[in-house]
Amino acid sequence: MKVVTVLFALLFFSCSEPSGPNPFILRGFTAGMEDGTPIYLLDLLHNQVFDSTYVRTNKFVFKGSLQSSPLKMVLMTNTGHVSGDLWLESGELVFDARKSSFEQAIVIGSESQKIADQINSQIDSLDTDESILMFITSVIRNHPDNMVSAEILSRHYTGMPRPMVDTLYHLLSPENQRSVYGENIARYLAED
Repeated sequence: MKVVTVLFALLFFSCSEPSGPNPFILRGFTAGMEDGTPIYLLDLLHNQVFDSTYVRTNKFVFKGSLQSSPLKMVLMTNTGHVSGDLWLESGELVFDARKSSFEQAIVIGSESQKIADQINSQIDSLDTDESILMFITSVIRNHPDNMVSAEILSRHYTGMPRPMVDTLYHLLSPENQRSVYGENIARYLAED
């Protein structure tokens, strides 16, 4: 009996913590969601389902590892609920929709999420293209190593003069230049 108990404990603990290059745990809390509702973690970078789980007593958990961190994701249910952007990164994160809608949930534990939320809020408050461009330039200069900068530039480069895009692209860290977002910008800059 002791052997069975020890084996079960070893199996439980070996499966309970993620391993890999960038381990993460995402704990989610919802309100009024039916037990058994599937939740999908969608990888926006590669446009595919990254993982899925089910709601149990208004809670869900994703555990795994990321090839690179952070990655921009969204959560989606089969009932049509879609979260806002979710910057998933190494460590423990919390998705809390107990006091808000699923779409307006609070994400805790992701530094990239915090930066992205601040940036997007600021961009939404700006009223001219010139002020948006100045702000994006400031973000990239201040956060060249954060993937959020590469994603922001990738999202806005078509509205910028090519020389400005080139300058901002070269401010990004080499890792961000090699990211999918950076590669997208590099292709644009290589066009005639």
